[in-house]
Amino acid sequence: MTTTSMVHLLVLVSVLVLFALAGCQKQPGDVMPSFATDLSVHESAGRDRPAMPVTFGLPLARGELTDGQIKSLRLVIDGEPVQADFSAVAHWKAAGPDQPASVCWLHCNTILPPVSAWGRLRLRIDNHQWPKYPPAIDYPCSLDFDPSLTQAMADNGPVRLRVEGNGGAIFSQLQFNRPHADRHTPNLLTGSGPALVVQADGKTWRSELDSHSHPAVLHQSACKLVLSTSGTLKGPGGIRGLDYQVITTLYSGSAAIRLQVTLTNRQGLEPEDKTTLQDAWLELPTKFGPEATARVGQVGPPLETVAAATPQILAASSESYATTCTNVDTGKARTGDGGLPRRDHPVGIGWVDVTAPGGKAGLACGMRDFWQTCPRALAVTREGSIRVGLFAGSAAGGKSQDLYFGVARTTEMTLLPHGPDTDAAELAKFFIADQEPLLPLAAPARYCQQTKVYGPVVSADADFGRFAPIAHRYDQAAAASLSKILARQDGVVYNQVLTDAYGWLNYGDTFHWAFPGVSAADAKTVIRDPSPEIIQWDAGHYDYPWAMILQGLRTGDEAFIRRGLCGAQYGMDVHTVHVAPSDPRNGASRYCPAVNHVGTETAAPAMDKRMDWLTGLSTIARWQLLGDFRAAQVAEEIYQRAAGSRVEQEGWDSPRGPGNQISILLAAWQMTGQDAYLERAQKVAAMAGRVVAQSADFPDKPENRYRYGIGLEGLVRLAALTDTPSQELVHTIQAVVDTALDRKLKGYSPNMAAAVGFCYRQTGDLKYLAVLMTLLRDIEVTSRTKYFGCFYRPAPIALYYLQQAGLKKE
Repeated sequence: MTTTSMVHLLVLVSVLVLFALAGCQKQPGDVMPSFATDLSVHESAGRDRPAMPVTFGLPLARGELTDGQIKSLRLVIDGEPVQADFSAVAHWKAAGPDQPASVCWLHCNTILPPVSAWGRLRLRIDNHQWPKYPPAIDYPCSLDFDPSLTQAMADNGPVRLRVEGNGGAIFSQLQFNRPHADRHTPNLLTGSGPALVVQADGKTWRSELDSHSHPAVLHQSACKLVLSTSGTLKGPGGIRGLDYQVITTLYSGSAAIRLQVTLTNRQGLEPEDKTTLQDAWLELPTKFGPEATARVGQVGPPLETVAAATPQILAASSESYATTCTNVDTGKARTGDGGLPRRDHPVGIGWVDVTAPGGKAGLACGMRDFWQTCPRALAVTREGSIRVGLFAGSAAGGKSQDLYFGVARTTEMTLLPHGPDTDAAELAKFFIADQEPLLPLAAPARYCQQTKVYGPVVSADADFGRFAPIAHRYDQAAAASLSKILARQDGVVYNQVLTDAYGWLNYGDTFHWAFPGVSAADAKTVIRDPSPEIIQWDAGHYDYPWAMILQGLRTGDEAFIRRGLCGAQYGMDVHTVHVAPSDPRNGASRYCPAVNHVGTETAAPAMDKRMDWLTGLSTIARWQLLGDFRAAQVAEEIYQRAAGSRVEQEGWDSPRGPGNQISILLAAWQMTGQDAYLERAQKVAAMAGRVVAQSADFPDKPENRYRYGIGLEGLVRLAALTDTPSQELVHTIQAVVDTALDRKLKGYSPNMAAAVGFCYRQTGDLKYLAVLMTLLRDIEVTSRTKYFGCFYRPAPIALYYLQQAGLKKE
C-alpha cells in the first residue's frame, strides 16, 4: 500500500471514529450545564411506611435551571432511578434580554418506596447521564374529555374515574385494576357516585341537586393528575347552601385517590351572617351490599364485621372517641375501643373499609387529622356504603357549629380501592402512614443562602465565625419555644377556663386567652366547655406558621415545618376571609387575636381590611413545599388582597400591616413574575419614606414599638432585592432604627433585629452590631404563638447579617 493510500485510510478511520463518538454524545442542542442536588426523607414517627405518592417542592438559584432543561431531570432514590416528573411553578426574572428566565421553584411528583421506622431515603435530582435515562412511566396519567367537555375519564393505571359536571357528581364511576390484571373491575359505585350532604339551619343541601357544578383540570402530567369539581349545594326548590369544592388527585401507578373537600360559607352579606351546621358528610355509595365485610381502624386490631352491623368510629371531642356497631341478630349496639385522644394521641384510628362478598374488590377511606378536628365520624351503612362525617354533630350529642360568612374548612382524605389480597394489617399500615406523609427536604443551605428564595436568610449550619455561640443560643431558644407551644395543644387553663387546640375550627391554631367574668360556681371552678364567645384564638398572629416553617427549613428540624404547615392550613381556611370577587372586602382577614375565630374583643364578627394579620407567607410556603392546590388557590386570593389594599397611608401608623403587605407582595412577585406586585410594594415603601421624613419615626405610640419589627422586615426584604437599594429606602430604615435606639428599646424589640443588622451592613457602624448581638442573644423562650411570630419571624434576616459580621476580620 502506498504512503498516500495509507494516509487516506487513516483519515477515513479517523472520520469514522469521530462520527461514532459523536453518536454516543449529546448533540449541540442538548448541551446543558450539569445539575445535581440531594434531598433526604427521614421517617421520624417510628412507623414502617409503605410506598406512598408524594409531591414536594425544591427551590433553585437564579440561573441554575431553565424550563428547557426540566425534561432532562431524573429522580434517583437510594441509587436507583424512579418514576417522576417535574414542573416549574415559579421563575426568576431573566438577567438580560438575551437570556431565558430560570426556574425558581420546581415541583416533583413521584412515589416514594417503602421505608422502615426511623429509616432514611436518599434522593437526588440530576441531569440524567447517557445512556442511563430516567425510567419510563408505566402508567402515564390520561384524561379524555367527551365532546361536550362536561365529563372526562381519568386513568392512572390502577384506577379509572369518570368525572362529570352539571350534576354535582365528584366522580360517577370508580374502577380498580389489580396489579398484573388484564382489565379493570366493573364500577364499584352505584347511582351518581359520591355526594356531599349538609344539614344546617333546619335544611338539607345536596351536591347532586347542583345542576351547574364546574369540573376543571388543575394539573396534568405523566405522573400526576389534579381535578376539581366545585359549585353550590342546593336544597329542594333550588335553595342555595354552602359552596363546595372537591380537589381529586391521582398519581401514576398508585391506587390512592387523594381528596380535599372544602365547604365555604359565601352565602351572606355581613360579617355576622352565619350558617349553623348540624351535620355534613360525604357519601360513597358502593355496590357491595349488606353482606360485605366491613373493617374499622382502631387502636389495636381493626374491628371487623359485616356492613349490616353498621360499624363506625366516632371522634366526638378531644376527650372521647369510640368504635361502635350493632349485633345483626339481636339489634343491640355495642361500643368497642375508645379513649382520651389528647392524652393517648392514637394513630391507628380514622379509617374504614368495605370489601365485597367473596373479596373481589374493596374500597377503604381514611381521614387526615381525624380526632384532632373533631367531631368527625367514619361509618359503613347497612347497604355497604361509606359515610365520611365531615362535621359529625350527631356523633357529638347534637353539637352544632357556626360557620360565619367567609369561613371555610377543608377535610383531607384518601380513598384506596383494592383487591382481595389486601388485608386489614396492610390497610392500617397505609392509613397510619397517610396521617403524616413523609416530607422530602434538601439541605438547609439550599432554602437559604444557596438560592435566596426567602431573601437574606442563612441556615443554622453555616459558619458564624466568632458569633457562633449567639446563633446557637438563638436556635436553642426557638426549639424550647416550640416544645412549650406544642405542649399547650393538649390543654391550658386561663381565668378558670380549660381548653385545648383541637376541634373542627380550632386545629392548627392555639388558644390565646379566655375573658374573665365567666359563670363559674366559684373562683376555683374550672370550666371545661365554655361559650365560644369568651375564647380568643391566636388566629395565626403575625403569621406565626411562616416563622415556624422558615425556622424548620433553616435548621432541618421537621417539627417546626409540620407545625407551620398545619397552622398554614388553618390560616388559609378560617383566618382568610373567602368572599365573592365582586365584594371589595375580597381576601380580607380576621382580627388577631380572634374571639370565636371571627370576632374582635367584643365578640362581634368582623372582616379586617388591614394587612396586619393576613397569613400570606405560610399559605404560599404550603404551595411551594407540598404542591397543595388548595393553598395555591387561596394564595391567589391573598395576592389580590395585598395588591388591592389602599390603607397604607394610615397603615404606617401601625407599621406591621404595610410591612406584612410588602413581604406578601414580594412573594407574589416571585411566584407569578408579575411586575405589578413589585411596583405596588415599592409604592407602599415610598409612603413609609414620606411618613418617616416628617418625624424620623413611624407615627405610633412608644408602647407599641413591638409593631415595628414586621414593618421593618418588609422594608429590609425590599432593600435586599438589589445590591444597591435606593438611598431613600436605606434612610427610612436607618432613621426609624436610630430613633428607636435613642429611646432605648424595650419590650418586643428583638423583632427589630433584622433592621438593626441591615443598618450595620450598610454603615459598618459598630453600635448597630452591638445591639444586633444583644437582641439575638437575649431573645426569649415563649409558649405563645403570638410572641413566636412577633420575635422569631424577622430574626432569620438578622442572623444573616450576624453571620456576615462574624466572618469579617475586624
